[in-house]
Amino acid sequence: MSLVFSAFTPHPPLLLDAISGETSDLLPKTRKSFEHLRDELYLAQPETIIIISPHGESYKDSFGVCAHPLLHTNLRPFGDAITRDSFSTDLELTSHLFEACKKEKIACSAIPLPDLDYGAAIPLLMLGSALPHVKVIVVHPMQGTPKNAMDFGYALKGVILQTNKRVALIASGDLSHRLETESPGGFHKDAHSFEKKIQEIIMNGNSMGLLSLDQKTVNEVATCSYEPLLILFGVLGRMKTNPEILSYEAPQGIGFLTVYFPIF
Repeated sequence: MSLVFSAFTPHPPLLLDAISGETSDLLPKTRKSFEHLRDELYLAQPETIIIISPHGESYKDSFGVCAHPLLHTNLRPFGDAITRDSFSTDLELTSHLFEACKKEKIACSAIPLPDLDYGAAIPLLMLGSALPHVKVIVVHPMQGTPKNAMDFGYALKGVILQTNKRVALIASGDLSHRLETESPGGFHKDAHSFEKKIQEIIMNGNSMGLLSLDQKTVNEVATCSYEPLLILFGVLGRMKTNPEILSYEAPQGIGFLTVYFPIF
């Protein structure tokens, strides 16, 4: 099997010491989980990391795939002008993904910009540093229906299974941004139940449960995890895996969940 690693991670910029400063101890569980994932990723020795990020360029009627040959981290919006890294795009697999989407009549557009958004940059900086020669593919979900996202995941799965390359898959997303009154979006009464429901769905591998979540609630609890999880579930469907929740914590009223999906 070509898929050798899979995970769901949050992307808080505070994981980087250059940004967190004196608050570097704010995310101890998440930091430990990333250390575990970094070790597992190194052991898997992927040639390509596919990362699904909810930020950056996105379209209402098309999935976006970064097509610039060299992608650069840019964390200046968070006050970090020090942390820098670059990743080469796997243009071969990217081409195969476009072909697969065309065959399945899934709208997919090339994004020519060289900057990595923080949803992709944070996991890559935290996990990819031990793999200096690894290439990447960065995917941005379409602002469409849940079924659209899962169908894209099915197409992506086909590309992964048909290559001889060792591929890692990371879905990047934070859960609710409305867990407390101090949260960025203020408190929402359904935010905590949403967090529990997502964890239950993940542990049970419940694709239908994910598809059938109330869309009004998904929108109101202000999560950026839903579409990446749908794509991830599309890829992992019918694969043998045993999800392991490595950590969950919610400092500053934002839910950060880290899950490892070992592939058997």
